[in-house]
Amino acid sequence: MPIIHVSKDTSGPVVTAICAACMVEQTIPALALQLGTRKSANVIELPPCACGAQEFLQRTFDVHPTESEAGHRKTVNALASHLKSSGRIHPDHVDTIRNETKEPTQVGPLVGPVPETSLPPKIVAKRGLKRRAAEMSAQAAAAASSVDPSKLDPSDPLLLAVKMFEQAQAAFKIASDGAKPAAAPAP
Repeated sequence: MPIIHVSKDTSGPVVTAICAACMVEQTIPALALQLGTRKSANVIELPPCACGAQEFLQRTFDVHPTESEAGHRKTVNALASHLKSSGRIHPDHVDTIRNETKEPTQVGPLVGPVPETSLPPKIVAKRGLKRRAAEMSAQAAAAASSVDPSKLDPSDPLLLAVKMFEQAQAAFKIASDGAKPAAAPAP
C-alpha cells in the first residue's frame, strides 16, 4: 500500500495510502501503527483494507540507487523513525529496536506528499485521472452555469451537453450518497 501523503493533525501524523489491490485511498493515524510485527522489526503493518488486502511497509537501511525514485522509501523510513521515537514499537522487538546502532540512511521529511516519481505507475495514472476528471468537471460546470438553457434552440448541441452534464452530476451525487438512481429523463 503505497503512501501518497502524510499530514499532521492534533493527534500527530496521519498517513494517506492507496490499497494496491483495490486502489482505494485509506487514511490511517500514526497512533494506529507500530514499528515491527511478530516476524520482523523492520515492518510496519497497515490496517486491513475494506477489500480484505493486508499490506505492509518495509523500512530499509540501504540506499536506493535512483534518488528520484527514493521518495516513498524516505517517507516510510521517516514514519518508522517517528514510530520508534514515540515508542510505538511491537512488544517482540522493543529491545532490538531501542538498541539499534544504525539508522536508515534515506530518511525524508515525514509530513508532505510523496513524489509521484517514486510511486507505482498504476497509482500515478489513477491520481492523474482523478485530477483530470476534477478539472473537466470544473470546466463543464463553469460552461453550464454561463448558459441559460431556456434561451437555447432545442436542437442546439450545447443544450444537450448542459442536460448531459446535469444528469452526470445527479448520477455522481447518487453514487456517492449510495442511493438508488431514479429513471433518467429523456434528453
